[in-house]
Amino acid sequence: MLISAPRPTGTDPISGSTKIDGRAPRSFRWVPLLSGAAVLIAVCALAFDGFGYSTTGAQVGIAGLDHELSGVLHEQLLAQGFDYEPSVACDPTDASHFTCAVTIETPEGKTIAETVVVTCGAPSPTTGHRCSTDSGYALQ
Repeated sequence: MLISAPRPTGTDPISGSTKIDGRAPRSFRWVPLLSGAAVLIAVCALAFDGFGYSTTGAQVGIAGLDHELSGVLHEQLLAQGFDYEPSVACDPTDASHFTCAVTIETPEGKTIAETVVVTCGAPSPTTGHRCSTDSGYALQ
């Protein structure tokens, strides 16, 4: 003989869910919150799509290029044992090329000056860099 437990009050015979005090089951209380969170994430994803990445049509920021080239050259000098801070000033020669004047002051008071040519194009599919120096250093 099978003895079945009595059904609690408020049980829906079709879905089997239990309502407590006339409220929806706990699992359904989270549906509006999760739906709202999913919509918020989708909106943010669309709003920030491509954020931080340059496209082919976007102009290269000269101040950013100066800063990045200065950092790359400083790292190159550090690797050679020289802790010199290079000063960089880039000027566009056309839409995708820049001529950058690099000046390095040594602790002995000497000034080293050179010109670096930077070429920019579409971002590389493998690295994401879109600019490089004439000696092969990747920028941006």
